[in-house]
Amino acid sequence: MQNLKARFKRCDPRFFIYLEEVFDRLPTEVKKDIIDNEGFQIIADEAFHEACVLRHRFDTSVQTFVYLNTKLLKESEHRIILTIAYEIAMVKAGEIKEVEVEKEAEDLLLKWGFEKELETVRYYRIIANSEGYKIGYEWAIRQDKDYLMQHFGLYFDEWNKMGWSKKPDGAMEILDRQADKASVLKDLSQFIDLKAGIPDTEAGEVIPSQRRAIIAGIMTAVKEIELREQYRAQKCEMRI
Repeated sequence: MQNLKARFKRCDPRFFIYLEEVFDRLPTEVKKDIIDNEGFQIIADEAFHEACVLRHRFDTSVQTFVYLNTKLLKESEHRIILTIAYEIAMVKAGEIKEVEVEKEAEDLLLKWGFEKELETVRYYRIIANSEGYKIGYEWAIRQDKDYLMQHFGLYFDEWNKMGWSKKPDGAMEILDRQADKASVLKDLSQFIDLKAGIPDTEAGEVIPSQRRAIIAGIMTAVKEIELREQYRAQKCEMRI
């Protein structure tokens, strides 16, 4: 990790655990190319949201830099990892002439072993467009984090690290197999317009259960509340 910190000096330190995982999974030659290419930089700074003026100085000329908005930290870990890997794939795809860069980047991600993350993020997009997800998030963002963790903490670590795929396992598999006994889920489900609650999907796509969508919204809110507690916004400081 020290090498990455020295290489990407202007990156928020909270991202380095994810950078390290991505680089550990890249092919050796790709990892070396990115590290050696000092014209490529990754920038992330909480001050982008608050500072009136922000200045960074680089030791060498930079042709391409990726700005990671620190709001990304509110997302699940697998989503952060895929975002970083995708930006690196876009850099490598851009080196190949006469290709569709986005498609080539996706092909590279599959080749590098990020298939599970790709599938999970695609499935998450379907969930995030559902009525159940919105209701779960809007309810949970107003609740106390300890209360949420007491009732839904069973699902948080699984959602945060791996996300949920079309074929559930772990805690979500148990939830899908059991009758809905959670009073909160029952209450929230009553607010869902079933017709409006079905997101647009492509042919063959699996539509998630409303219970799973509600919990996904709740998990997103928990991550956001957790991040707020750890890092309070700072006031803008004028220098002149």
